[in-house]
Amino acid sequence: MKSHSERVKIVRSYFEKNKLFSVVAAIIIVALIGNFIVNRVAEAKARNMVSSSVSEEITNDNAASDPVDTNINQKEDEEPHWRFYWIDVWVLLGLGGFCLFKIMQEKKKAKEKLQ
Repeated sequence: MKSHSERVKIVRSYFEKNKLFSVVAAIIIVALIGNFIVNRVAEAKARNMVSSSVSEEITNDNAASDPVDTNINQKEDEEPHWRFYWIDVWVLLGLGGFCLFKIMQEKKKAKEKLQ
């Protein structure tokens, strides 16, 4: 069983050999963390706006006599559709580029073995 320092040395040597992989991995990690933070902030703002608008409606319409539709599934006839997210494009491009790079490395190694 390898010690922690030996594993760290192996990982560092791998990243030194594959600098493109290191840069791509760092960019993807930063993009995912940034996207996560932006989504959390947007959700928090939406919750605050919804709760404040609901409390305003309750205080303004205490004696409202309009019937309220409580059916949760109002749009049953709508079919689900695919949604497009920009992060998907970046992930596909990043992983596709990484796979292409690794395939080219393997081809180069195979050619060297044959010669």
